[in-house]
Amino acid sequence: MRPGLGLLVTLLALLAPAGTAAAQGGTSAVVMVSGFLSSNPFTSSSPSCAGQEGQTFTTIGPALRAAGRQVFSPPQGPGGQPPAPCAAEGQPLPPPDTFLDTQGDVDANGHALARFVAFLRDRYGVTSVQFVAHSDGGIWSRSAITQGARFDGVRVLSLTTLGTPHTGSFVADGAAEYTAASCSVRDRRTAAACRSIDADAALLQALGGPTAIAELSSTFMATWNRQQALGDCPVTTVAGIAFAAPVRARQVPRYYNPGDGVVGQASALARDSENLAGAPIEAPRFSRLVDAGSYDAVHTGVLLFGGPTTLLVQPEIVQRLVEATARGEQGTVPCNGAPRPRLAGRPVQLTVPFRTLLASSARGTLPPTRGGDWFAAPRDVVVSCGRRPVSGTVPPGIPQLEIAALPKCERTMRVSGGTGLALRRDPRRAASLQVDDDVVRVSIHGRRVRSFEVEAQRPSANGWRRLRVDRRGRARLPGGASYAVLRIVARAEGRDPRYATAVIDR
Repeated sequence: MRPGLGLLVTLLALLAPAGTAAAQGGTSAVVMVSGFLSSNPFTSSSPSCAGQEGQTFTTIGPALRAAGRQVFSPPQGPGGQPPAPCAAEGQPLPPPDTFLDTQGDVDANGHALARFVAFLRDRYGVTSVQFVAHSDGGIWSRSAITQGARFDGVRVLSLTTLGTPHTGSFVADGAAEYTAASCSVRDRRTAAACRSIDADAALLQALGGPTAIAELSSTFMATWNRQQALGDCPVTTVAGIAFAAPVRARQVPRYYNPGDGVVGQASALARDSENLAGAPIEAPRFSRLVDAGSYDAVHTGVLLFGGPTTLLVQPEIVQRLVEATARGEQGTVPCNGAPRPRLAGRPVQLTVPFRTLLASSARGTLPPTRGGDWFAAPRDVVVSCGRRPVSGTVPPGIPQLEIAALPKCERTMRVSGGTGLALRRDPRRAASLQVDDDVVRVSIHGRRVRSFEVEAQRPSANGWRRLRVDRRGRARLPGGASYAVLRIVARAEGRDPRYATAVIDR
């Protein structure tokens, strides 16, 4: 146990409501769900498993146990390969169909987590659960809740999330846009920088898994969120805001800045925001949303480099979690009491900007920007507006690659430390996508273009496939996968095409 943790656990145990453990009667449980790329074992409620809940919950698990909660963690790992389980002798272990793939599809993991709750019901007598989740674990928990028929008889009393990308992650958005742009441009310096950044973006996808990265984008979450519904139960959110570019708040929406290095404040708190084109990013609608605060914390230990601690160990945050589960115990309306909504008749409207590529010059400059541009570069490369740095929303820690949202700058921008590649937003036009079940309708807003094409890239497929578009701009989305990546290629003034991209839930 870490130094100081014993005192924290003791304090939380004293703060726990009297009789909590007795009131549970052995049938109420907290299920702790880790997120993206985590590798955590199954742990039972046995006292011998305290502190064994995996790399994510080494502080939170013992604190919840000390507060009188019966704690379980599901088996999780990349590729669905979790570490060895922890359980007392004679306690049952979960079957393989409950294993979560922390590089995998959101609803497949929701299915596995729902099966895990059913396992707790059948083998441990659990009749009510509360989810405490970090990062993607909160999304997987929401998916499990909407699949509540798989664990009929178990009431979900609350959901508490830490750094969960309820509307997506700006890192995934940037990676999706860079990988969708073609490096076949006429400027040789830009083409060379593009190939380098494209290799780094490919590395990010290889390390994280293309499915998990794609399904973290704001466009995917917009189409996925509309298909989710939770009952009138408390949903408590926590955000980290350790990293922020030194720009005015109005210049970069809170979806991007500040954030914990992976997830922006608005997304973690399940709040409405805007994308870089000024279009709305609509948050999921929770009937009882509890904002448990924003803290000087980073998303995960990978991003630590002598600065603030993570969301997972700060005493104030751990106390908020204990309070959230105490609040959940008093709930009367379960999270899994709402019917799953349908998309039919309720098209999802998306607006995505067109972009062109531009590398910094040999002198280390970029032209002025009206705002809404992406900037990608190797670690430690900084872009400044005058003397003021305006990159840095993503700290060193993500392997090799930094992705930042640039604010408006009326001066020539300086780029130091290497070559950077900007995805410049076309301020004169944007693509509008209306998604209705398996059909997408594409139209161009703003200045006219000479022509445009709609292309799709399916998971694990090489290259892009052109879709047939009818006279009304409608195309049918490719099937056979959990999502589809769309790219709209427009030709207008200038030699190089413009690209707009979106990831659509299937």
